[in-house]
Amino acid sequence: MGLINEDTCWLFLLPSRSNAEQRHVFDIAFGVHVLLGKSIPLENIVLLIDGCSESLLKSTFSAMNVPIPPSVFTTEHYFNVLKKNTHENIVIFVTGHGSIDGIDSVVPIKPYDFYNALKTSPNLQNSVVYFGQCEDGIYNYISLKTDSEGLNGSNIVAIGASGLHTSLSSSTIIQGGLWSANVFLARLFSWIQNPVDVDGDGKFSVIDSYKYATIWTHNDCKNIEHDYEIKDAKAKLALSVLKEELEEKRRKGTLTPDQELQIKALETTINNISFDQVPWILNVFVGMEIFF
Repeated sequence: MGLINEDTCWLFLLPSRSNAEQRHVFDIAFGVHVLLGKSIPLENIVLLIDGCSESLLKSTFSAMNVPIPPSVFTTEHYFNVLKKNTHENIVIFVTGHGSIDGIDSVVPIKPYDFYNALKTSPNLQNSVVYFGQCEDGIYNYISLKTDSEGLNGSNIVAIGASGLHTSLSSSTIIQGGLWSANVFLARLFSWIQNPVDVDGDGKFSVIDSYKYATIWTHNDCKNIEHDYEIKDAKAKLALSVLKEELEEKRRKGTLTPDQELQIKALETTINNISFDQVPWILNVFVGMEIFF
């Protein structure tokens, strides 16, 4: 037995202060496609999405030939979903944007509140959380103990894609969909689709999913960096030409403050792009004992 065959809720979380980006909706559609391929009941899948119109949701899921789960709410319902939980297990996938403020909802969900909702959810025995957003490392280095009075005594393990770095996306064609996929989540869903026993214990554990997704994410980041080096050379050439044009305007006294800021912004962008993701796992020993 494991998460796939046991009483498990599969929750996708896409917070957004404004309109949801279609690439993030595609991340979710691919995840749902994978879960349905593992015979997960559609009614056990919950979508919490902000700023996503019905037409965007339908067109994205239709592009991948995936049905939309019946339970679709906004992220403000996260706490209500957990308060009313009837499942023994929950697996959460977080996509979208993040920052030092937390998950990028209208009212950001801070790490303490996020985990406390899991620690106090009724009936819950095991929680597995996969963070895919930028700066998800703020959800690391948090106590996940649940043995105090008022808590549910459940097991919680959290995995993040990028640490305190940005989370990368890359153009991907899967199941008929073409989008800039979250690299870590795409690899994670691929593992769930075709799990690999990385540590050789004869089981497919959460720790296996972490090792697999991390290794392939690093490989993908190297490929993205290689592709970017070619584009970077062209960008620097264009920047050099632009700088010459602006310098000429400066000499003529026609350079505007906005143009000065433009050149500084271009220099900063080119010189500070990072291809380094540092996936992490919190409560590693629990991750070794929860299986798919």
